[in-house]
Amino acid sequence: MRMSIFVAAFAAAFGLAVSGGAQTLTTLHAFCTLENCADGAAPEKNPLILGPAGELVGTTAGPTGTLFRMSPQKDGTYSLKTLFTFCQITNCPDGRGPNGSLVRDVDGNFYGVTASGGHVDNGVVYKLSHNPDGRRWKLDVLHVFCATDCSDGRSPYAGLTYAGASAGLPYDGVSPLFGTTAFGGAQDDGTVYEMLPPTGENHSWSEAVIHDFCSDSNCSDGSIPFAELLMDGSGALYGTTIGGGGGNTGLAGTVFKLTQGKSGKWSETVLYSFCDDNGCPNGSSPWAGLIMDASGNLYGEASSGGEAGLGTVFELRLRHHRYEPRTLYAFCKLANCEDGSDPQTTLSMNSAGTIFGSTSSGGASNAGTLFELSPRGDRYHFSILHSFCTESDCADGNQPYAAVTIDPAGKLFGTTIAAGAHNQGTVFEFVP
Repeated sequence: MRMSIFVAAFAAAFGLAVSGGAQTLTTLHAFCTLENCADGAAPEKNPLILGPAGELVGTTAGPTGTLFRMSPQKDGTYSLKTLFTFCQITNCPDGRGPNGSLVRDVDGNFYGVTASGGHVDNGVVYKLSHNPDGRRWKLDVLHVFCATDCSDGRSPYAGLTYAGASAGLPYDGVSPLFGTTAFGGAQDDGTVYEMLPPTGENHSWSEAVIHDFCSDSNCSDGSIPFAELLMDGSGALYGTTIGGGGGNTGLAGTVFKLTQGKSGKWSETVLYSFCDDNGCPNGSSPWAGLIMDASGNLYGEASSGGEAGLGTVFELRLRHHRYEPRTLYAFCKLANCEDGSDPQTTLSMNSAGTIFGSTSSGGASNAGTLFELSPRGDRYHFSILHSFCTESDCADGNQPYAAVTIDPAGKLFGTTIAAGAHNQGTVFEFVP
Protein backbone atom coordinates (compact mmCIF):
# COMPACT_ATOMS: atom_id res chain seq x y z
CA MET A 1 0.00 0.00 0.00
CA ARG A 2 1.50 3.32 -1.01
CA MET A 3 1.75 5.41 2.11
CA SER A 4 4.06 8.25 2.95
CA ILE A 5 6.18 8.30 6.08
CA PHE A 6 3.88 11.02 7.38
CA VAL A 7 0.76 8.92 6.92
CA ALA A 8 2.36 5.89 8.58
CA ALA A 9 3.41 8.00 11.55
CA PHE A 10 -0.06 9.54 11.72
CA ALA A 11 -1.61 6.08 11.75
CA ALA A 12 0.68 4.94 14.57
CA ALA A 13 -0.15 8.02 16.59
CA PHE A 14 -3.86 7.29 16.40
CA GLY A 15 -3.54 3.58 17.11
CA LEU A 16 -4.51 2.53 13.59
CA ALA A 17 -3.13 -0.47 11.77
CA VAL A 18 -2.36 -0.38 8.07
CA SER A 19 -1.99 -3.79 6.46
CA GLY A 20 -0.17 -4.70 3.29
CA GLY A 21 -3.34 -6.49 2.33
CA ALA A 22 -2.81 -6.45 -1.44
CA GLN A 23 -0.83 -9.69 -1.16
CA THR A 24 -3.76 -11.51 0.45
CA LEU A 25 -6.59 -10.33 -1.82
CA THR A 26 -7.27 -12.53 -4.84
CA THR A 27 -9.60 -11.62 -7.70
CA LEU A 28 -11.68 -14.74 -8.40
CA HIS A 29 -13.62 -13.35 -11.36
CA ALA A 30 -13.77 -10.17 -13.42
CA PHE A 31 -17.26 -9.64 -14.82
CA CYS A 32 -18.02 -9.06 -18.49
CA THR A 33 -15.46 -11.67 -19.51
CA LEU A 34 -17.94 -13.22 -21.95
CA GLU A 35 -19.29 -11.61 -25.10
CA ASN A 36 -22.08 -9.10 -24.41
CA CYS A 37 -21.33 -9.54 -20.69
CA ALA A 38 -23.26 -12.82 -20.62
CA ASP A 39 -21.58 -13.54 -17.26
CA GLY A 40 -23.09 -10.36 -15.80
CA ALA A 41 -21.79 -6.97 -14.78
CA ALA A 42 -21.84 -4.60 -11.79
CA PRO A 43 -22.98 -6.70 -8.79
CA GLU A 44 -23.76 -3.48 -6.88
CA LYS A 45 -25.10 -4.05 -3.30
CA ASN A 46 -25.60 -7.77 -3.88
CA PRO A 47 -23.66 -9.87 -1.33
CA LEU A 48 -22.64 -13.45 -2.00
CA ILE A 49 -24.14 -16.40 -0.16
CA LEU A 50 -22.15 -19.50 0.71
CA GLY A 51 -23.50 -22.86 -0.44
CA PRO A 52 -23.19 -26.24 1.29
CA ALA A 53 -20.31 -27.34 -0.96
CA GLY A 54 -18.39 -24.08 -0.58
CA GLU A 55 -19.84 -22.57 -3.74
CA LEU A 56 -20.62 -18.86 -3.94
CA VAL A 57 -23.97 -17.72 -5.32
CA GLY A 58 -24.85 -14.15 -6.18
CA THR A 59 -26.50 -11.77 -8.61
CA THR A 60 -25.35 -8.97 -10.87
CA ALA A 61 -27.42 -5.92 -11.77
CA GLY A 62 -26.19 -5.61 -15.34
CA PRO A 63 -26.61 -5.68 -18.22
CA THR A 64 -30.15 -6.80 -17.26
CA GLY A 65 -29.10 -8.97 -14.32
CA THR A 66 -27.92 -12.51 -13.72
CA LEU A 67 -27.91 -15.24 -11.10
CA PHE A 68 -24.49 -16.90 -10.98
CA ARG A 69 -22.70 -19.67 -9.12
CA MET A 70 -18.95 -19.86 -8.50
CA SER A 71 -17.72 -23.37 -7.74
CA PRO A 72 -14.33 -24.06 -6.09
CA GLN A 73 -11.87 -26.08 -8.15
CA LYS A 74 -9.11 -28.45 -7.02
CA ASP A 75 -6.42 -25.92 -7.89
CA GLY A 76 -7.96 -23.29 -5.59
CA THR A 77 -9.57 -21.24 -8.35
CA TYR A 78 -13.30 -20.73 -8.87
CA SER A 79 -15.35 -21.39 -11.99
CA LEU A 80 -18.32 -19.10 -12.70
CA LYS A 81 -21.52 -20.33 -14.32
CA THR A 82 -24.49 -18.11 -15.17
CA LEU A 83 -27.62 -19.89 -13.95
CA PHE A 84 -30.25 -17.36 -15.03
CA THR A 85 -30.49 -14.10 -16.98
CA PHE A 86 -33.21 -11.60 -16.07
CA CYS A 87 -35.37 -9.62 -18.49
CA GLN A 88 -35.86 -12.48 -20.95
CA ILE A 89 -39.33 -11.18 -21.80
CA THR A 90 -40.02 -7.99 -23.77
CA ASN A 91 -40.23 -4.94 -21.48
CA CYS A 92 -38.92 -7.04 -18.57
CA PRO A 93 -42.12 -8.04 -16.73
CA ASP A 94 -39.91 -10.71 -15.10
CA GLY A 95 -37.78 -8.01 -13.48
CA ARG A 96 -34.51 -6.27 -14.32
CA GLY A 97 -31.46 -5.54 -12.21
CA PRO A 98 -31.69 -7.76 -9.11
CA ASN A 99 -30.69 -6.00 -5.92
CA GLY A 100 -29.76 -6.99 -2.40
CA SER A 101 -29.05 -10.37 -0.87
CA LEU A 102 -30.55 -13.63 -2.04
CA VAL A 103 -32.58 -15.96 0.16
CA ARG A 104 -32.00 -19.71 -0.24
CA ASP A 105 -34.71 -22.11 0.95
CA VAL A 106 -34.36 -25.66 2.25
CA ASP A 107 -34.92 -27.02 -1.28
CA GLY A 108 -32.21 -24.87 -2.88
CA ASN A 109 -34.56 -22.36 -4.51
CA PHE A 110 -33.81 -18.63 -4.38
CA TYR A 111 -35.92 -15.56 -3.56
CA GLY A 112 -35.02 -11.94 -4.22
CA VAL A 113 -36.07 -8.57 -5.55
CA THR A 114 -35.38 -6.33 -8.51
CA ALA A 115 -35.57 -2.56 -8.19
CA SER A 116 -36.86 -2.18 -11.73
CA GLY A 117 -38.72 -4.24 -14.27
CA GLY A 118 -42.18 -5.62 -13.75
CA HIS A 119 -45.18 -4.40 -15.68
CA VAL A 120 -44.75 -0.81 -14.48
CA ASP A 121 -40.94 -0.83 -14.05
CA ASN A 122 -41.00 -0.39 -10.26
CA GLY A 123 -39.60 -3.76 -9.30
CA VAL A 124 -40.73 -7.26 -8.40
CA VAL A 125 -40.32 -9.99 -5.81
CA TYR A 126 -39.29 -13.22 -7.52
CA LYS A 127 -38.61 -16.89 -6.87
CA LEU A 128 -36.12 -18.93 -8.89
CA SER A 129 -36.87 -22.65 -8.80
CA HIS A 130 -34.63 -25.35 -10.24
CA ASN A 131 -35.39 -28.76 -11.67
CA PRO A 132 -33.93 -31.80 -9.87
CA ASP A 133 -30.60 -31.72 -11.71
CA GLY A 134 -30.18 -27.99 -11.01
CA ARG A 135 -29.43 -27.20 -14.66
CA ARG A 136 -32.55 -25.25 -15.57
CA TRP A 137 -34.10 -22.46 -13.56
CA LYS A 138 -37.61 -21.06 -13.71
CA LEU A 139 -38.54 -17.57 -12.52
CA ASP A 140 -41.91 -16.87 -10.92
CA VAL A 141 -42.89 -13.28 -10.16
CA LEU A 142 -44.44 -13.32 -6.68
CA HIS A 143 -45.35 -9.64 -6.58
CA VAL A 144 -45.23 -6.64 -8.93
CA PHE A 145 -44.77 -3.33 -7.14
CA CYS A 146 -46.86 -0.28 -7.99
CA ALA A 147 -49.23 -2.28 -10.18
CA THR A 148 -52.09 0.00 -9.09
CA ASP A 149 -51.48 3.10 -6.95
CA CYS A 150 -48.04 2.33 -5.45
CA SER A 151 -49.51 2.02 -1.95
CA ASP A 152 -47.69 -1.32 -1.82
CA GLY A 153 -44.34 0.45 -2.27
CA ARG A 154 -41.95 0.79 -5.17
CA SER A 155 -38.24 0.37 -5.89
CA PRO A 156 -37.04 -2.34 -3.48
CA TYR A 157 -33.27 -1.82 -3.31
CA ALA A 158 -32.69 -4.34 -0.52
CA GLY A 159 -33.14 -8.09 -0.31
CA LEU A 160 -35.47 -10.11 1.87
CA THR A 161 -35.18 -11.59 5.34
CA TYR A 162 -37.02 -14.20 7.40
CA ALA A 163 -37.09 -15.93 10.77
CA GLY A 164 -33.78 -17.75 11.22
CA ALA A 165 -31.79 -15.73 8.69
CA SER A 166 -29.52 -14.12 11.31
CA ALA A 167 -28.70 -17.60 12.67
CA GLY A 168 -27.67 -18.77 9.19
CA LEU A 169 -30.61 -21.13 8.74
CA PRO A 170 -32.10 -21.65 5.27
CA TYR A 171 -35.57 -20.29 4.63
CA ASP A 172 -38.30 -22.85 5.40
CA GLY A 173 -40.43 -21.83 2.43
CA VAL A 174 -43.64 -21.42 4.46
CA SER A 175 -43.03 -18.51 6.82
CA PRO A 176 -43.29 -14.83 5.77
CA LEU A 177 -40.54 -12.92 4.00
CA PHE A 178 -39.89 -9.27 4.87
CA GLY A 179 -38.38 -6.42 2.90
CA THR A 180 -38.27 -2.67 2.32
CA THR A 181 -39.07 -0.39 -0.57
CA ALA A 182 -37.24 2.91 -0.84
CA PHE A 183 -40.27 4.74 -2.16
CA GLY A 184 -44.00 4.29 -2.54
CA GLY A 185 -46.47 3.68 0.24
CA ALA A 186 -48.98 6.19 1.58
CA GLN A 187 -46.47 9.07 1.65
CA ASP A 188 -44.10 7.88 -1.12
CA ASP A 189 -41.33 7.72 1.50
CA GLY A 190 -40.95 3.95 1.52
CA THR A 191 -42.41 0.93 3.24
CA VAL A 192 -41.69 -2.23 5.16
CA TYR A 193 -43.64 -5.09 3.60
CA GLU A 194 -44.42 -8.71 4.30
CA MET A 195 -44.68 -11.47 1.68
CA LEU A 196 -47.09 -14.23 2.72
CA PRO A 197 -46.75 -17.67 1.08
CA PRO A 198 -49.75 -19.52 -0.36
CA THR A 199 -52.01 -21.10 2.26
CA GLY A 200 -55.13 -23.22 1.94
CA GLU A 201 -57.22 -22.15 -1.02
CA ASN A 202 -54.98 -19.18 -1.70
CA HIS A 203 -52.49 -20.47 -4.26
CA SER A 204 -50.68 -17.17 -4.75
CA TRP A 205 -48.25 -15.16 -2.68
CA SER A 206 -49.63 -11.94 -1.20
CA GLU A 207 -47.93 -8.71 -0.15
CA ALA A 208 -48.94 -6.51 2.79
CA VAL A 209 -47.41 -3.23 3.95
CA ILE A 210 -46.68 -3.39 7.69
CA HIS A 211 -45.27 0.15 7.98
CA ASP A 212 -45.55 3.31 5.91
CA PHE A 213 -42.69 5.71 6.54
CA CYS A 214 -43.17 9.41 7.14
CA SER A 215 -46.48 8.62 8.81
CA ASP A 216 -45.54 10.76 11.82
CA SER A 217 -45.20 14.52 11.90
CA ASN A 218 -42.04 15.77 10.15
CA CYS A 219 -41.17 12.18 9.23
CA SER A 220 -39.90 11.54 12.77
CA ASP A 221 -40.47 7.80 12.13
CA GLY A 222 -37.94 7.91 9.27
CA SER A 223 -38.13 7.98 5.50
CA ILE A 224 -36.52 6.22 2.52
CA PRO A 225 -35.24 2.85 3.73
CA PHE A 226 -32.56 1.59 1.32
CA ALA A 227 -31.20 -1.32 3.36
CA GLU A 228 -32.29 -4.84 4.18
CA LEU A 229 -33.96 -5.71 7.48
CA LEU A 230 -32.58 -7.71 10.39
CA MET A 231 -34.89 -10.10 12.27
CA ASP A 232 -33.98 -11.18 15.80
CA GLY A 233 -34.87 -14.42 17.57
CA SER A 234 -38.13 -13.00 18.90
CA GLY A 235 -39.37 -11.99 15.46
CA ALA A 236 -38.73 -8.24 15.79
CA LEU A 237 -37.42 -6.40 12.72
CA TYR A 238 -34.65 -3.79 12.75
CA GLY A 239 -33.64 -1.43 9.97
CA THR A 240 -32.37 1.98 8.92
CA THR A 241 -33.63 4.94 6.91
CA ILE A 242 -31.48 7.56 5.20
CA GLY A 243 -33.95 10.35 5.93
CA GLY A 244 -36.42 11.41 8.55
CA GLY A 245 -35.98 11.13 12.28
CA GLY A 246 -36.17 13.63 15.10
CA GLY A 247 -32.57 14.81 15.03
CA ASN A 248 -31.80 18.44 15.80
CA THR A 249 -30.00 19.13 12.54
CA GLY A 250 -32.50 17.88 9.99
CA LEU A 251 -33.69 14.69 8.41
CA ALA A 252 -30.57 12.56 8.76
CA GLY A 253 -32.02 9.08 9.17
CA THR A 254 -33.02 6.60 11.81
CA VAL A 255 -32.52 3.16 13.29
CA PHE A 256 -35.94 1.62 13.85
CA LYS A 257 -37.57 -1.49 15.29
CA LEU A 258 -40.86 -3.12 14.31
CA THR A 259 -42.67 -5.49 16.68
CA GLN A 260 -45.85 -7.46 16.08
CA GLY A 261 -48.57 -7.36 18.70
CA LYS A 262 -51.01 -10.10 19.65
CA SER A 263 -53.55 -8.69 17.21
CA GLY A 264 -51.06 -9.15 14.38
CA LYS A 265 -50.55 -5.41 13.91
CA TRP A 266 -46.98 -4.13 13.68
CA SER A 267 -45.78 -1.04 15.53
CA GLU A 268 -42.61 0.98 14.98
CA THR A 269 -40.18 2.37 17.56
CA VAL A 270 -37.37 4.71 16.57
CA LEU A 271 -34.30 3.51 18.46
CA TYR A 272 -32.05 6.35 17.33
CA SER A 273 -32.35 9.50 15.24
CA PHE A 274 -29.07 10.54 13.66
CA CYS A 275 -27.79 14.04 14.24
CA ASP A 276 -29.30 14.25 17.71
CA ASP A 277 -25.99 15.88 18.65
CA ASN A 278 -24.32 18.87 17.04
CA GLY A 279 -22.01 17.89 14.23
CA CYS A 280 -23.50 14.42 13.84
CA PRO A 281 -20.60 12.67 15.69
CA ASN A 282 -22.28 9.26 15.36
CA GLY A 283 -22.90 9.73 11.66
CA SER A 284 -25.88 10.43 9.43
CA SER A 285 -27.71 8.91 6.45
CA PRO A 286 -27.13 5.17 6.98
CA TRP A 287 -27.52 3.46 3.58
CA ALA A 288 -26.54 0.08 5.05
CA GLY A 289 -28.37 -2.46 7.18
CA LEU A 290 -27.61 -3.62 10.71
CA ILE A 291 -25.99 -6.58 12.41
CA MET A 292 -26.58 -7.73 16.00
CA ASP A 293 -24.26 -9.46 18.46
CA ALA A 294 -25.18 -12.06 21.08
CA SER A 295 -25.87 -9.32 23.64
CA GLY A 296 -28.39 -7.55 21.40
CA ASN A 297 -26.12 -4.63 20.49
CA LEU A 298 -26.59 -3.23 16.99
CA TYR A 299 -23.83 -2.19 14.58
CA GLY A 300 -23.93 -0.32 11.29
CA GLU A 301 -22.33 2.18 8.95
CA ALA A 302 -23.39 5.77 8.34
CA SER A 303 -22.31 7.26 5.02
CA SER A 304 -21.67 10.76 6.35
CA GLY A 305 -21.22 12.55 9.66
CA GLY A 306 -18.45 11.84 12.15
CA GLU A 307 -15.42 14.01 12.82
CA ALA A 308 -14.62 14.59 9.15
CA GLY A 309 -18.20 14.35 7.90
CA LEU A 310 -17.30 11.33 5.74
CA GLY A 311 -18.93 8.48 7.61
CA THR A 312 -18.73 6.29 10.69
CA VAL A 313 -19.09 2.81 12.06
CA PHE A 314 -21.56 3.11 14.94
CA GLU A 315 -22.86 0.92 17.72
CA LEU A 316 -26.16 1.07 19.57
CA ARG A 317 -25.39 -0.59 22.91
CA LEU A 318 -28.32 -2.21 24.66
CA ARG A 319 -28.29 -1.12 28.30
CA HIS A 320 -31.29 -1.65 30.57
CA HIS A 321 -33.70 -1.89 27.62
CA ARG A 322 -32.35 1.32 26.09
CA TYR A 323 -29.90 1.83 23.24
CA GLU A 324 -26.88 4.06 23.82
CA PRO A 325 -25.09 5.28 20.66
CA ARG A 326 -21.33 5.44 20.28
CA THR A 327 -18.96 5.81 17.36
CA LEU A 328 -16.55 2.92 16.91
CA TYR A 329 -14.66 4.66 14.11
CA ALA A 330 -14.96 7.92 12.18
CA PHE A 331 -13.48 7.74 8.68
CA CYS A 332 -10.95 9.99 6.97
CA LYS A 333 -8.67 10.23 10.00
CA LEU A 334 -5.67 9.71 7.73
CA ALA A 335 -4.30 12.11 5.13
CA ASN A 336 -6.18 11.87 1.82
CA CYS A 337 -8.67 9.55 3.52
CA GLU A 338 -6.30 6.58 3.22
CA ASP A 339 -8.50 4.80 5.77
CA GLY A 340 -11.60 5.17 3.58
CA SER A 341 -14.69 7.35 3.32
CA ASP A 342 -18.39 7.11 2.41
CA PRO A 343 -19.16 3.66 3.91
CA GLN A 344 -22.38 2.17 2.51
CA THR A 345 -22.17 -1.57 3.18
CA THR A 346 -23.77 -3.74 5.81
CA LEU A 347 -21.15 -5.03 8.23
CA SER A 348 -20.22 -8.66 8.90
CA MET A 349 -19.06 -10.19 12.19
CA ASN A 350 -17.18 -13.43 12.86
CA SER A 351 -17.48 -15.72 15.87
CA ALA A 352 -14.72 -13.82 17.70
CA GLY A 353 -16.67 -10.55 17.45
CA THR A 354 -14.40 -9.01 14.82
CA ILE A 355 -16.30 -6.68 12.50
CA PHE A 356 -15.54 -6.47 8.77
CA GLY A 357 -16.75 -3.80 6.38
CA SER A 358 -15.84 -1.63 3.43
CA THR A 359 -15.98 1.93 2.20
CA SER A 360 -16.96 2.98 -1.31
CA SER A 361 -14.39 5.79 -1.49
CA GLY A 362 -11.09 6.74 0.05
CA GLY A 363 -8.10 4.47 0.33
CA ALA A 364 -4.81 4.74 -1.54
CA SER A 365 -6.54 5.23 -4.92
CA ASN A 366 -9.88 6.67 -3.74
CA ALA A 367 -11.55 3.44 -4.87
CA GLY A 368 -12.64 2.17 -1.48
CA THR A 369 -11.20 0.04 1.29
CA LEU A 370 -11.75 -3.23 3.12
CA PHE A 371 -11.32 -2.90 6.90
CA GLU A 372 -11.73 -4.70 10.20
CA LEU A 373 -12.56 -3.62 13.74
CA SER A 374 -11.25 -6.11 16.27
CA PRO A 375 -12.50 -6.01 19.88
CA ARG A 376 -9.96 -4.95 22.51
CA GLY A 377 -11.86 -5.04 25.78
CA ASP A 378 -14.54 -2.38 25.57
CA ARG A 379 -12.93 -0.77 22.52
CA TYR A 380 -12.25 -1.70 18.90
CA HIS A 381 -8.98 -1.55 16.96
CA PHE A 382 -9.28 -0.38 13.35
CA SER A 383 -7.16 -1.92 10.59
CA ILE A 384 -7.08 -1.32 6.86
CA LEU A 385 -7.04 -4.71 5.15
CA HIS A 386 -6.95 -3.60 1.53
CA SER A 387 -7.16 -0.47 -0.60
CA PHE A 388 -8.86 -1.18 -3.90
CA CYS A 389 -7.47 -0.23 -7.30
CA THR A 390 -3.90 -0.54 -6.05
CA GLU A 391 -3.09 -3.30 -8.55
CA SER A 392 -2.18 -2.57 -12.16
CA ASP A 393 -5.20 -1.34 -14.18
CA CYS A 394 -7.39 -1.78 -11.07
CA ALA A 395 -7.45 -5.56 -11.55
CA ASP A 396 -8.45 -5.88 -7.87
CA GLY A 397 -11.66 -3.91 -8.43
CA ASN A 398 -13.13 -0.56 -7.50
CA GLN A 399 -15.93 0.41 -5.09
CA PRO A 400 -17.08 -2.46 -2.87
CA TYR A 401 -20.76 -1.91 -2.05
CA ALA A 402 -21.90 -5.31 -0.75
CA ALA A 403 -21.35 -6.96 2.63
CA VAL A 404 -18.56 -9.53 2.74
CA THR A 405 -19.37 -13.20 3.35
CA ILE A 406 -17.28 -15.11 5.89
CA ASP A 407 -16.66 -18.83 5.34
CA PRO A 408 -15.97 -21.37 8.15
CA ALA A 409 -12.21 -20.93 7.65
CA GLY A 410 -12.48 -17.17 8.19
CA LYS A 411 -11.93 -16.17 4.56
CA LEU A 412 -13.82 -13.13 3.27
CA PHE A 413 -15.62 -13.11 -0.07
CA GLY A 414 -17.05 -10.01 -1.66
CA THR A 415 -17.69 -8.01 -4.80
CA THR A 416 -16.84 -4.65 -6.33
CA ILE A 417 -19.14 -2.83 -8.73
CA ALA A 418 -16.45 -1.51 -11.06
CA ALA A 419 -12.91 -2.04 -12.41
CA GLY A 420 -11.42 -5.49 -12.77
CA ALA A 421 -10.12 -6.64 -16.13
CA HIS A 422 -13.22 -5.38 -17.96
CA ASN A 423 -14.26 -2.49 -15.67
CA GLN A 424 -17.52 -4.18 -14.73
CA GLY A 425 -16.71 -5.36 -11.24
CA THR A 426 -15.14 -8.35 -9.56
CA VAL A 427 -15.57 -11.18 -7.10
CA PHE A 428 -12.71 -11.28 -4.61
CA GLU A 429 -11.36 -13.45 -1.81
CA PHE A 430 -9.46 -12.04 1.14
CA VAL A 431 -7.61 -14.06 3.78
CA PRO A 432 -7.23 -11.97 6.97
